[in-house]
Amino acid sequence: MNGFWNGYDWLLDKLKIIGAISLVGMTALTCADVVGRFFKHPVYGSVELVGMMATLSIAMALAYTHKEKGHIGVELLVRLFSEKVQTMIGLCTSVVSMILLAIITWRMALYAHTMQKSGEVSMLLELPEYLVIYVLAFCFFMFFLLLFHDVLDYIGLLIKKYSDTSRNIIKKGVYVFFLVLIFFLWYFSKEIISSLNSNFSIQNFESINPTLAGIIGIIIMLVIFMTRMPVAYVMALIGFVGFGFLISYKGGLNLLSRNIYDAFSSYGLTTIPLFVLMGQIAFNCGISRKLYDTAYKFLGNIQGGLAMTTVSACTAFGAVCGSSPATAATMATVGLPEMKRYGYADELSSGSVASGGGLGMIMPPSVVLIVYGVLTEQSIGKLFVSGILPAILMTILFIISIYIWCLFKPDQGPKGEKFTLKQKIKSLTGMIDTLAVFILVMGGLFIGLFTPTEAAAVGVFGVVAVSLIRKQITWKAFVKSLYETLRTSCMVMFLIAGAVVFGKFLAVSRIPFDIANWIGGFDLPPFLIMAIIVLVYFIGGCVMDALALIMLTIPIFFQVVLNLGYDPIWFGVIIVLVTQMGVITPPVGINVYVVYGVSQASKDPVSLEAIFKGIVPFLFAIVVGIILMVLFPQIILFLPNLMF
Repeated sequence: MNGFWNGYDWLLDKLKIIGAISLVGMTALTCADVVGRFFKHPVYGSVELVGMMATLSIAMALAYTHKEKGHIGVELLVRLFSEKVQTMIGLCTSVVSMILLAIITWRMALYAHTMQKSGEVSMLLELPEYLVIYVLAFCFFMFFLLLFHDVLDYIGLLIKKYSDTSRNIIKKGVYVFFLVLIFFLWYFSKEIISSLNSNFSIQNFESINPTLAGIIGIIIMLVIFMTRMPVAYVMALIGFVGFGFLISYKGGLNLLSRNIYDAFSSYGLTTIPLFVLMGQIAFNCGISRKLYDTAYKFLGNIQGGLAMTTVSACTAFGAVCGSSPATAATMATVGLPEMKRYGYADELSSGSVASGGGLGMIMPPSVVLIVYGVLTEQSIGKLFVSGILPAILMTILFIISIYIWCLFKPDQGPKGEKFTLKQKIKSLTGMIDTLAVFILVMGGLFIGLFTPTEAAAVGVFGVVAVSLIRKQITWKAFVKSLYETLRTSCMVMFLIAGAVVFGKFLAVSRIPFDIANWIGGFDLPPFLIMAIIVLVYFIGGCVMDALALIMLTIPIFFQVVLNLGYDPIWFGVIIVLVTQMGVITPPVGINVYVVYGVSQASKDPVSLEAIFKGIVPFLFAIVVGIILMVLFPQIILFLPNLMF
């Protein structure tokens, strides 16, 4: 079987290349449409073509992302058990994930076949859309095979004590068992679905109302979250099973295939891979180092100045990145060695990097704000603009926190080198690249020249153009940017698809409406109810990734917020601020682990304990920022209200 898996790896690598080409194609096509519209000759059907290319790029990266451990999982519960129990849990979750992928593959292929038989074509260009869905089904099958390989690996770990002959017999037996099971499920699929619909419909469980079923589903989902099974898989699984239980499993199967395809092919969501690509190219062409150098020239000679430099550079880099972990990783690579060299304490240096990285969630373009906008049907352009002043305010509050820290502990942030005014002014040229791209993207959005998707594509073009003019990017770095974009985008898009499926289950369970009515019945001032919601987000952010938390809870709380009379744009920024605390608080604290991982590659690594100690002052700064924005909502709403 080694030959088979070697061939699989070869094919996986080719799919990744096709995905990267599709990513470049959708960027080029969107830019061409913008230019064509300027000359009153837009590219006809560009929206359909870009949606198809987006589907292909995400589909080709499904298995690659899993192989690179790109899908988000929560390891909170697994770490408490022995290595053997962890392996057994991994085996169980891999088997469940594999079954889910088998169902998705089957239904996606059936969906494509149905479209082919009915002769359905795209609305404008009349293209055979079913071909793209067939490709998507094939990519899910490749994904399924990778999970099957994981199952074999876990079984291999559990049977290490057996002889080589016994291990081979057991592994071959597993192959045969799963082949027979797949054939059985395929052959009797209609009978199984019919049986499920007749025997497990909600009508046969009249004592269980939909709301109770929804609550049980949420509890089961939260428990499975803790087993390391990726969040996207869990939400899709519980959403499908829950919807099937309450309505019908045939409807649940249709929901699974159509919602996943709709999410992958959504033109609005193509904003995500394009903005991620812009950030990846900016990082690999050295823009981050220039930003750091400029900030250091101005702040380096102040007590704690290097930490202030790091925070300022995080905000600036967030303007072309949009990802909190990516910003933290970038600044950890650049800033930690410098602060070590100047004798900064581990707590201050690592804390400022991890916390400053969170500013990438607020400063536009923000992936989290994009997802929030899609889920709530709010203007992504207005959400982007609304994040500018809060990001600047949080940067100032972080700098004040560092200043106060160094007042009490001056030895932890010693002064750095002093530069002349001429050197400071000269260093400003390092910000021209970032400023030019930021003005191009945000200016176009602000005046209504671009849609968010078009702004993202133009931003990618701008970063590439600047990099080529300055000869700062190599072909290797460009390809690396494409692959990293595929991995990140696939993780986010699959997460969104899973959240959409789960959201349909929540809708039929009526939990969002019941909670809205329940909270609305409280005889409490609106600000106290909002405080409760914010507290829920803070607690949830401590144990769950920000994107996963927002997609899980927005269907529940958004209607409540609207009923209370709060502005949805304001609420989006507040929630991003609250979840920013989650990326630096234990036990998940993804930015903390990113900084920790980067530091391990150095000669003098930073401990996890030091990083968690270092983020405490910044948590207080975030709380102060949230209070200010609650008391003065115009900090968030001033710029959006000026837009077209």
